[in-house]
Amino acid sequence: MNTHHANSPTVALTKSTPLLLEKQSFLANKVNKNKLMAELQDDRTGCVQSVVDADVDIVAVALKEAAASGQPITMQMTWISSFFSFTM
Repeated sequence: MNTHHANSPTVALTKSTPLLLEKQSFLANKVNKNKLMAELQDDRTGCVQSVVDADVDIVAVALKEAAASGQPITMQMTWISSFFSFTM
């Protein structure tokens, strides 16, 4: 754990909240990280926290969704540190 950000404040997060602190500090707070993941998800959007390589996770999700639907899919990706959000 990075102790430099150990006392990172918890942010009252909404979709329009401006980020007024360093990304690393924001994400070091587990409450902030969980809120962010919840905000990025809805009926058509999922959120995955990549453990090692986000590129591998992105391709895996694309292949899984394409196989399940039998149709080609388009993915729009938003990058936030080790998170990505995808819309299909």
